[in-house]
Amino acid sequence: MSPFYSAIAVKSRLRPDLRAVNSSERPRIYREGKHTWKVIPMPRGTRDPSATELQARASELVAQARGDRYSFGPRVNSSAGAQVAAEGQRALVIASQSRWNAPTLRSALGSLRSSRVIIAGGQVFRGARPGTPSEDVSRIASLIRGLRPDCIVAIGGGSIIDGAKAANIQAVGDQRMKQQSNAGLPSEGRPPIPLVAIQTAAGSASHLTNLAWVANTNGRSVRLISGSAVTPVRAVFDSTVTRTAPRGVVLDGAFYGVFRGIHAALCASDDHSAEALDGAGLVIELTLQNLPRVLADQEGDEAREAMAIATDLAGLLAISKHEGLPAAQAIWLALAQIPGHMRASAIIAPYLVGAFVNRAERRVRAIGEIYQRAGYIQKDMDGLSGRKLGAAVAGGMLRFMIGSGYPTSLPSVPGFSWLGIAGAMEAVTGWLQRSDDEALYADAGTARPRVGPWSASNTSARPWRSNAERAEILSAVQATFAAAMSGDVGVLTS
Repeated sequence: MSPFYSAIAVKSRLRPDLRAVNSSERPRIYREGKHTWKVIPMPRGTRDPSATELQARASELVAQARGDRYSFGPRVNSSAGAQVAAEGQRALVIASQSRWNAPTLRSALGSLRSSRVIIAGGQVFRGARPGTPSEDVSRIASLIRGLRPDCIVAIGGGSIIDGAKAANIQAVGDQRMKQQSNAGLPSEGRPPIPLVAIQTAAGSASHLTNLAWVANTNGRSVRLISGSAVTPVRAVFDSTVTRTAPRGVVLDGAFYGVFRGIHAALCASDDHSAEALDGAGLVIELTLQNLPRVLADQEGDEAREAMAIATDLAGLLAISKHEGLPAAQAIWLALAQIPGHMRASAIIAPYLVGAFVNRAERRVRAIGEIYQRAGYIQKDMDGLSGRKLGAAVAGGMLRFMIGSGYPTSLPSVPGFSWLGIAGAMEAVTGWLQRSDDEALYADAGTARPRVGPWSASNTSARPWRSNAERAEILSAVQATFAAAMSGDVGVLTS
């Protein structure tokens, strides 16, 4: 596959790892005024004959998980009213007030009126701000308690939907959510008030998952609420609405999906690794094929629909039971403590692969083969193993990120701070003192929907084997974060 030179320019002062990634092809120099840039060669996004089959397989897995309670596809917002009316006739509407969300909001409100749904309070209320601050959750919970609607409709991206999910739980108990505990919050069973999520961005899959991320008041940490009561009872996602999404939202969502797929593949038990790798492979291949086209605004709505399916499947993979590498689970727990965890997770994916190749070489090789087929890895991986294999696969992943104009180091995450990293390490250390892995999911219990056999069971508490294992896990987490902080995958191979 012949490369082309991406229109995305990368600053000329490349870090050592980026030079290594692109050593096989010389970057072209581009000058504009006083500024000098290097433009990185990257393969053109393609849609080969198997693309339709890949998308169909991913769609089937998502449909198995949610059935007819999930309306997905072009122009399905017209069905939003019917989905809401099935849960009640008086709805509290929480929505993003951003300009790019306005067309979806108009369409959804028109559908609600056609289905004779009454808007509680006579207006649309502002949803949570980006990052879902806890004060916004408390405000929405007060609205729920005061208006007592039959159902709640959340229209927006992940922060809007997470805010409505968390507020719905909080509103049941007349209390503020505790910073470290879900005690007293009924996170199991059906949601206190039926919640219908109308998604507008491909990324978080918050409309499908049993997770809600809430930033604590100090803005320095994030807490996770999980459980079946958190999951929206119905969901709607018109993939065409992502046309108006800002470029940063598109990129964050796409690479967050890749992280979730890779993380699920690494964390699956040996018995379920094949199914997990299959799901992760679908997410990665759909992203490699379609993200360049979305960024270039090619292929119209077809590529956007494929990206939406990929991120939906990635979200469902993320809530499957993680039974395999405890160190990779610990990475997930650490990232949950960092504000801007979505971008932080997306950035850390290549370094995660590089750090854990010795523990899961077969799975890392399978991931690398996908990037190799797409043209992002030129080396012959047959002769590579261990850290050299990890470096090659991580390099291919970084090349795709750079060519898409995406950052590759944690300090680029908005709100990043050393205190956040310290809090992440503290959380991992605390988890390692526990005798089981349920601390990772709070009280999620049996709340994970089925998306293939790898999510079929809940394992009982498993004591850590030894202090040596604890030390090994903590060391792997620290190494992964050190590489992601510097943006240098070579840290993992030295």
